[in-house]
Amino acid sequence: GLVESRARALDWLVAFVSKAHVFARGCDDDDDGAQNDVDVDFSLLPHLAPTTRLVYGLLRSKMLFPFAIPDARCVARSRALRCSADDVADYAYPTLTEFAFNGTTNTPTTTTQTTTTPIRLRRDALRDDCVYVLDAPQDIIVYYGSSAARDDDDVFDGIIDDAVRAARMRRTFQPRVWRIRGGGVDDPTPLERYLVEDLDVEYSGRGRGFDGFVKDYLKARCREEIGRMRRRESVLGVSAAS
Repeated sequence: GLVESRARALDWLVAFVSKAHVFARGCDDDDDGAQNDVDVDFSLLPHLAPTTRLVYGLLRSKMLFPFAIPDARCVARSRALRCSADDVADYAYPTLTEFAFNGTTNTPTTTTQTTTTPIRLRRDALRDDCVYVLDAPQDIIVYYGSSAARDDDDVFDGIIDDAVRAARMRRTFQPRVWRIRGGGVDDPTPLERYLVEDLDVEYSGRGRGFDGFVKDYLKARCREEIGRMRRRESVLGVSAAS
């Protein structure tokens, strides 16, 4: 059922992070400080960096979140079966792209989310002087920071429209497009429900979101798993020697 699926996803994440930590830093280090500092951010394996956030987003998604409306969960799961792997990943952790003006030339520049340096889905990652395009399977949201709305700049608006058009063309199902202005002009709820790092799961602690999940739950379980791996390695080493 749902509870078992969430438990299996967490077990997989703990095993994956622990093995990646051992692979990058070794299993024979007896330094307790090194063990306590579990590399959940994959600093030595940056191509794996999105993994923890993808699993956390999956726990918060309609497919696995226990308080999701049952009909919405069924729709999300049936759609996921028909989508590509990239689309399924975006169900868990949508792509966020930041657009900013160059103050001297009024030429727009873009900073796009990558696998190694993603724009985090959290409120404190959003700047008032930028425009953001969030690309999710069901919604494309254009969010204008409170000081970034510029109705008179056709070039910049054209770049935003091109990004929205490209995002819609990639989707198996056509998403709804939202345009939201910050600073209290429009209701930010459609965007905030996608800022998954600010949302809680049962393992994160009340109001602590993704940071609490990593610090209070994931690191503790990974330390236990790494300890078991070390003991297993020691037993195998003794057996081989004898």
